[in-house]
Amino acid sequence: MRLIPAVRPLLAESARRRLTGWVVATLSGSILALGALTAPAVPATQTPPPPRIGHYTPAAGALFNNPLGTERQQRRLFRHMIRTIRSVPPRGTIRIAVFSFADTETAQALIAAYRRGVRVKLIFDNHAIHPPMREVRRVIGKDVTQRSFVVFCDRSCRGEAGQMHAKYFSFSAAGRARRITMIGSNNLTRFNAERQWSDLYTVTGNKAYFTTFKRWFAQLKYDTPVASTYVRKTLRDHRVSITPVDLAVDQDPLLEAMATVRCDVTLGELDPASPTPTVIVPTRVLISAHAWNGPRGATLARRVVELHQAGCAVQVFFHEDGFGGVVGAILADNGVPMTSGVTPGVHTHQKLLIVSGGVDGELSTTRVLTGSQNWSSRALARDDLIVEIDDEVVGAQYVAAFDRMWRKG
Repeated sequence: MRLIPAVRPLLAESARRRLTGWVVATLSGSILALGALTAPAVPATQTPPPPRIGHYTPAAGALFNNPLGTERQQRRLFRHMIRTIRSVPPRGTIRIAVFSFADTETAQALIAAYRRGVRVKLIFDNHAIHPPMREVRRVIGKDVTQRSFVVFCDRSCRGEAGQMHAKYFSFSAAGRARRITMIGSNNLTRFNAERQWSDLYTVTGNKAYFTTFKRWFAQLKYDTPVASTYVRKTLRDHRVSITPVDLAVDQDPLLEAMATVRCDVTLGELDPASPTPTVIVPTRVLISAHAWNGPRGATLARRVVELHQAGCAVQVFFHEDGFGGVVGAILADNGVPMTSGVTPGVHTHQKLLIVSGGVDGELSTTRVLTGSQNWSSRALARDDLIVEIDDEVVGAQYVAAFDRMWRKG
């Protein structure tokens, strides 16, 4: 076939382009092959850089969530704890013993801490095993002889029955704080943040207080009954009660705390000729109880009635599902002011006794008992913590929070 002369230059140019492309491709392949032999190998997936360590210094004192507020207000206790976890340095230690754990963000923070070299020791009750619990145990492991571990206790870790019901969070260091201990009523669940009033009390730099719970934790991890389960220890500004407790042997710590309350407190000069008048001020007895029932609950209710009849200004914030009928009748029949709140679906999860006024020989002071133990008979067999706080600043924080809950709850 004859080609038209005008087409020949086009075909020739096409041939040159194909030849040039072949040469370039061949040279490029050779160069790439040579580079593969001389350049260092790059793994398909690189190890991510270690997570940054935070600089949060947890403040001492009491914090409270607000289940009626914004998400930030609801998760205030969680945020305080998570920021602390993220600020524990490598070779530091985290110890947590909590009844319910189902918060993904907290689990992620604990895993990140473990991977940057923090010793992470976690103890949970096995009444409900949520995915975050499974994940931290999968990553960290369950061997208590190792530096880090996750334990699911069957019944009380230190007793024969009951449950591991504590809410305890401990950190060797975070930010500028050392020996950080947090005790409260908060489980690590979404329900606790969004539907329950809770409190969290933080102590920093107190070696005796920190060590008391550290020794208790060392027993918990073996999930084996011990000979003496009840611990009652007096420290500066604190008194600690650790259960299980047998009331046939030891006194109820709540009854003991209410034994020395004086209801009518006289303030001012007693001299009739003095220009300063005397003022009679009733002692306030404020109770926020998630569960209050059983024979023990009835005994405590009768003592509260005695205080009410003696002139104390008693207020009881209760959770109706945990309120025993006998307890309710004892209080209501004797005119004790009570409320379960006004917001449907929102309840107290606290275990609070606040005495503001006359107690233990003092005429004007505030004492707070908080922690994880409910006002019930069943609670006596559980691993629980009660902290008695003699600190006016902390006491004022608790009184103010109770009054807010009473008005808005």
